[in-house]
Amino acid sequence: MARESTLEDLELFLLEVMEDRRRGPGPDVLRALATGASWFFAGGAHLRIWLYEHGVIKRRRGPLPVISVGNLTAGGTGKTPFVSYIARGLSSQNHKPAILARGYRARTKGTANDELLMLSRQLPDLLTVANPNRLSGCMRAREEGADVALLDDGFQHLALERDLDILLVDATRPFGNGYLLPRGTLREPADHARRADIVVLTRVDLAGLGPVGELRTWLGRLKPGVPVIECSFRPRQLRPLTDRGEAIPAEELSGRRVAAFAALASPRGFGRTLRAQGATVVYSRRFRDHHNYSAADLAAVVGEAGAAGAEMLVTTEKDAVKLEELPAPDLPLYYLTIETEVENGEDFLWAEVGRAVSSFNRG
Repeated sequence: MARESTLEDLELFLLEVMEDRRRGPGPDVLRALATGASWFFAGGAHLRIWLYEHGVIKRRRGPLPVISVGNLTAGGTGKTPFVSYIARGLSSQNHKPAILARGYRARTKGTANDELLMLSRQLPDLLTVANPNRLSGCMRAREEGADVALLDDGFQHLALERDLDILLVDATRPFGNGYLLPRGTLREPADHARRADIVVLTRVDLAGLGPVGELRTWLGRLKPGVPVIECSFRPRQLRPLTDRGEAIPAEELSGRRVAAFAALASPRGFGRTLRAQGATVVYSRRFRDHHNYSAADLAAVVGEAGAAGAEMLVTTEKDAVKLEELPAPDLPLYYLTIETEVENGEDFLWAEVGRAVSSFNRG
């Protein structure tokens, strides 16, 4: 356990170095080394895509229509709530969607991770399949009655043929710090966005008209005619993690002194959302993405939050699935539920989803 904690502390330190939040000779040297490594990473990304595009490595066709939802960066675009939105929409149209996921950092290989557990709680009848081999996952989904597959985090997963490629871009920080891994959070160069069939700009409400307009202009030059959809993630409720207490409308965060903590790849959006609701964030703590919480973790957060004068703890719905088994803390603990709201292009988006599904079925 101590070794795992040390490794997590090291990972968070390196993330802060690459995010330019650490200063000094040591971090400067690490950033220089990471910049060199990112050139090799970029070369590998270009080569891999070239091999697929020229048929050197073959894509495989699954037994279901596949709609891919992914991003260019390592997390932070709101992919999970958007996948939930698509799954709900398909279900309302009498489809039986299945989510195909890698199961990244699940407690046990081949089982659901926190994101899939959250989706299962939101949509109890939804089929989720955790398997790094997405073709095998697609076959299993078909056997279990699914009629359409949602490829979660699928933009870089080129092995499985897809019928619609949806790329999410966070309008508040579209390409991280502009560097590729390991210097930044980009998984591949930004101009690879041209592979997308549809680009969805997320968090447009927090970005403002200027940055959204600049992104639209850039995308139009990169791929003339590419459809660009705009969406926001609207806070709905604060729900108590235990049976004690009642749900609170998100609007009632206004004026409250809250302690925020989360295990996200990019937690900035969570803090911005709370502040946009009028909350005063007096304490915040970041854990490694997909962190497995312990009672000691929660106790430390409670102690530090109480010392900072917080009246309540707030975390994400994704984190809640890993916290609900722990003893109830002394401070009230809530998780924030959010919903995807498409503000521009919703009819076109669903027309393209319908076209992808029907085209596969006709073929």
